[in-house]
Amino acid sequence: YLPHFLKAVVNGNDTIVGRIETIGRLPFSKSTLAILKEAAVGVLYGERGTARGSRIEGIKFGGKTGTAQNPHGDEHALFCAYAPADDPVIAIAVLVEQGGHGSETAAPIASKVIRRYLDKLDMLPKPDTVEILLQAEAE
Repeated sequence: YLPHFLKAVVNGNDTIVGRIETIGRLPFSKSTLAILKEAAVGVLYGERGTARGSRIEGIKFGGKTGTAQNPHGDEHALFCAYAPADDPVIAIAVLVEQGGHGSETAAPIASKVIRRYLDKLDMLPKPDTVEILLQAEAE
């Protein structure tokens, strides 16, 4: 398996001028991948998920928090995520040097990037008009 950062190369006219070839597949069975995906979604949506505070309303995504020891100071914060969980279009890894715990600093950053990206793709759910009116009446 060869990881890469690009899916395609486009010119100034948004014409695709090159595609990146996927080489290989990850050596996991479908059942193992299902377990990993369930665990990743549980990090955000599980009862004891460490990144519950970084959820995006209306979009389910998966991730993994982490904390790396630093012999020279505060711990480094890590968070890797992908969204949406059922058909990902974005994957992200955030490292905050001396940021403490991944759930406190790195996960909120990743959540904001994912939200912005999905918004640009018009993939965020639109609020229901009736719900907006009811909220306005309540205020």
